[in-house]
Amino acid sequence: VSGAIGGLATSVNTSMAMPHRAPGSRMGCTVRLITSALPLTEADKAGLVDALAKRHGKRVEAEVVVDETLIGGARIQIGDEVIHASVRDTLDQMKQALAA
Repeated sequence: VSGAIGGLATSVNTSMAMPHRAPGSRMGCTVRLITSALPLTEADKAGLVDALAKRHGKRVEAEVVVDETLIGGARIQIGDEVIHASVRDTLDQMKQALAA
C-alpha cells in the first residue's frame, strides 16, 4: 500500500485512529463508506479493507468516495464506528482543543 494511504492501513491496524460511534448506526460487517481526500488505487483500497477485516475479525466490503476537503488521509465508517484519520479531522480536533 502506497504513501499516506499505507499509513492509514497502519493506523487502522494499530488503533491509532480515533474511533467515534455514529448515532443510529447498526453493528455491521461491511464498510459503509471510505471517504478519501484522494482517489485510491486498487492496492490502496485492498490494503485498507484488509486492515479493517483484521481489526474487526470479519469480512469487509468498501465503497470509496473522494472528498478533497479532507485535505489528506481518510474518514472510514464501518458499522457504528467512524475512524477519523484525515487532515481535516485532525485540524478540527486541534481547533476544539485550543478553544477549550
